[in-house]
Amino acid sequence: MMMNTSSNSDSDLTNQMELIQHACSLNNAGAAYMASNNGGQGVKFLKKALIIMEGISREEESDIIMAPSDGIAHFPFVEIPGLEEDEDTFYVYNRALVLDPPSDVSMTDLVFLNASILFNLALAFHQHGKVRCQEPMLRKAINLYDLAARLIEDLSSSYGALVVAALNNQAHIHRELCNFQDASQLLQQVHFLSGQVPEPPMEDSSSSAFTAALFDEIFLNITMAAQIPTTAASA
Repeated sequence: MMMNTSSNSDSDLTNQMELIQHACSLNNAGAAYMASNNGGQGVKFLKKALIIMEGISREEESDIIMAPSDGIAHFPFVEIPGLEEDEDTFYVYNRALVLDPPSDVSMTDLVFLNASILFNLALAFHQHGKVRCQEPMLRKAINLYDLAARLIEDLSSSYGALVVAALNNQAHIHRELCNFQDASQLLQQVHFLSGQVPEPPMEDSSSSAFTAALFDEIFLNITMAAQIPTTAASA
């Protein structure tokens, strides 16, 4: 008896979409906990979402089609408390992306969803570490921001906004830890990328995850790079 390969393929795709939908739901639940200032609980949900997405990414890519992307400027988001501007007015990008599962699975979608969950997880550790003044959590955030940026840097430049946000937030943590040279180098990378990332929409900041006004805030941090000492002040 011959197997219905078409039916099996459809079933596999359905299962994959269900897993992606579940991962997006876990991500959004984690973001909601972060928005209510519960970064610890947010971390738990985001880790579960990441495990699911990593499992999907390891599957064979033969059934995954390449698809063009419209970028991420209009993605919904929630604002995360506890990461407001410091006394020296260094802006921290504090918006966790809320994810909707794509209607068609593409490699671009999978990479972006993974990177978004990594970014949100970094934001959760960033929030939790800053509120509790715990350096190990902040260092985890640095590593996760870096992973998110590396994942997405090879995609279309329309995704560059997330890379800029990740680099900016890494710079903030390095400043908090008095790693001034690392912070300065990261802000220089932000300056380099500023000429490559498509200009975000001129919209009210409450309606879009990435807007021109928010990028103005990030790029103002660049002017601080020249003012950041490269070594900690001596006691």
